[in-house]
Parts: sequence; C-alpha cells; structure tokens
Amino acid sequence: MKAQQQSRAILVATVPVLVAAGFATLASCSADGELATLGPMNDDGSVLPPGDGAPVDGGPDPAEPDVTDAAPPLCSVEGFCHTMVPKGEDLVSVWGDGEGLVWAVSYSGDVLCWDGTFWKLRHHTGVLTYAIWGSSATDLWIGTETGLVHAHGARPDVLVFDPVIDAPGDPTVAIKSIWGTGPDDIWAVGGAEHLDAVPAFTKSRVLHRTKTAAGAAWTSDNGLASTNIAFRSVWGSATTGVWVQGVRPDDIPELSFVTPVAHVLRRVDDASTWTSVPLPPAPQGTVAFPLASHVFGANTIGDTVWLAGILGSQDRGVWQGTSNDAGTTFTWAFTPMTSWDRLAFAYWGTAPDDLWAVGETGLVSHWDGSAWKIAILRTESVPITKPLRAVWGADSSDFWIVGREIAIHRTAAGKP
Repeated sequence: MKAQQQSRAILVATVPVLVAAGFATLASCSADGELATLGPMNDDGSVLPPGDGAPVDGGPDPAEPDVTDAAPPLCSVEGFCHTMVPKGEDLVSVWGDGEGLVWAVSYSGDVLCWDGTFWKLRHHTGVLTYAIWGSSATDLWIGTETGLVHAHGARPDVLVFDPVIDAPGDPTVAIKSIWGTGPDDIWAVGGAEHLDAVPAFTKSRVLHRTKTAAGAAWTSDNGLASTNIAFRSVWGSATTGVWVQGVRPDDIPELSFVTPVAHVLRRVDDASTWTSVPLPPAPQGTVAFPLASHVFGANTIGDTVWLAGILGSQDRGVWQGTSNDAGTTFTWAFTPMTSWDRLAFAYWGTAPDDLWAVGETGLVSHWDGSAWKIAILRTESVPITKPLRAVWGADSSDFWIVGREIAIHRTAAGKP
C-alpha cells in the first residue's frame, strides 16, 4: 500500500510548540455561491477532555470587566483561530490538500471550500452527506446517503461534481466514510442501521477503487459487505493497513438476546482478506454488559490505534491498541470514562505522543504520550458548547476542526 497522506487522515479523543512559519499561499476555490461574512464568533471556548480532571481552560475570567471596546480576537492564545460558518451548517467532515485549500461538507449536503477569507458554497448534493476525502486538490470524493460524488477538474475553482451512478454494491446503503493512499487506492464504506426494528438488522457497503487495465475503477468487497456490519468509518496507515469499524446486532449467549455489538476489522497491505480485531471488554464485574456496543470514531497514529465508544451497559470508554512489531500484532487496553467525560468523535495526530481528540460539547484535548491536556480555544469568556465532529491536518501547527456551525484552524499565522 502506498504511504501517502497518513498525517492527513480523518475521523476519536486527541500540539507541541508551534512552528514559526508564515501562512501558506492559498489555492483558489472561488466559484458561484460565495457565502457572506458573518462577523467574529462569540461562542468559542473549551471543556474537559476524557479523564483530564482539570479545570475549564485558561481563557479569560467571565467576572473580569471589559478593558477594551475592540472586537474580540479571532485566535486563542494557543493559536486556535475561529472562522465564520453560516448558521445551520452542521459540518461533519473536513479535508485539505496540504497547500492551504480546505474542503468541508455539511450533514444537509453543502460542500464548502475555505479560500483563506471565506467559506464558499461550491456544491449542494441534495441529500444527506457524511464524508469528504481527496487524493489532490482536483480529485475529491464525497460520501452521501445515495452513494458517491466525484469532484474533478483542471483547477480547484472549476471542479465538476458528478454523482457516481455506476458504483457497485447496495445503492440503498449510504457511504459514510472515505479514506485512501492515492487516486488508485481508495476505500469507501457505509451501512444502514435498523437497530430498533424487530428483529433488528443492518446492511453494509464496502467499495475499493483500484487501478485496472482500463483505468481506475470501483469494485465491491462482497466478502466484507456480507458480514452485515453497518460500517461507520474507514481509516489506515502505511504500516498497519486498512481498518474499518461498525455495528451489527449479535446474539450474545450469555445474555440470551440480540444486542448491538461494535466490530473492528483490519486488512494488512496486499492481503485479500480481513481479520477481526476483538476489542477487550471492561473489567469483569464493573458493568452489566462489558462489550463494545458503539464506536464513534477511530484513527491510527504511527503504530497506535485509538477508538472511543460506548459499552452495552451505556458506560463509556477508550480502547488503545499498541504494536511493538511494526503493526503485525497489537496489544489492547480499555480505559473507562467517568459519566461526565465527553466522548471523542475524531482523532488526528502526527505521532503517538502528539494526538488530538475532538468531540462532544466542544471537546478538544491533546495527548503528549503520558497525559491529556485541555486546549485553550476561547477568545472570550463564553465556552464552546457545540459538538465537534471531525479533524484533519497537514502538520502539528496546521490543522482544522469542524462541527455544528463551527470551523477552527490551528495555525501559527495569527489569523485563520
């Protein structure tokens, strides 16, 4: 497998000293539908990360009187710069080309591009939308409830957005996550969950784009799709291969009933089959149902895999898999979370000791290899209370966090 863009991966809990570098020259994404500037945001801030136990971030004290009539700054003291996102845009995925051009999609179907000043509306899919990923600034793939959309063209400002009408697999199953190493090695997965039905059931779709004699084409991994796991995310790395995770209603003999169970599988480089990765349960006797029920995000950083989710007992926890043999085998550990800890929805990082987590109620936290530390996002006294759903980065001093009506750029430039 090609090793391209490991540090630019997505979708769950998760920067050293900033690199003193100027803001990169941005490629143009100008097109029809430029969005109006809404003015500086006032609802920025931070909350406790999982297990941190620290007080609310070191932003301004709400009791301190105003000492200036100037507009609030756009960036926090740690370089988290806030951009203006129109009301109603619940951003669920973000991807960039590493040269300053950044794309995001909203759950309602809008495709937005950041050109350094504005978020510009470039396309509307017309359906629920879940993911965006690209192999370059002119080769983007978007996952929707009806399948895939391909954005392509000679330049980023003249991209054409075409639905992929001949993609294999069950067309009624949404594509919820996309990841790849290049234009000829892309995975797109999704699932339909009917967990409240009687009996409960799920459906899945797994697509792989590879190079053929006639050019790159999508094929269906029918073997993996036949597991009926409703896949929620796909990710990977050069050393550990491709990973997928999702949920399926399983019969648990010890409980004598069918219940949702989270499943993780891995396919190593050049293999043709997938291997199930059992997640360790909670310690015996601590909860009623110790198996993982739902995983909400995951990522591989170096030779370490991070996942966060919920047990069948509704208790929360984090699973960490560590490899000491270059990704051949993994040793797993489960860390329970307290009832007040926020779930992480996405992880991103550059190394096992440089990991970021974003998630519930403004969760942004950094792991330095030994402890989690809360990030200072706020530029005023009001903390963020909005969910943060995805994170993507080029390096430790240049990454983006998006969520409900919010997009934050960590940068050393002093402006978004």
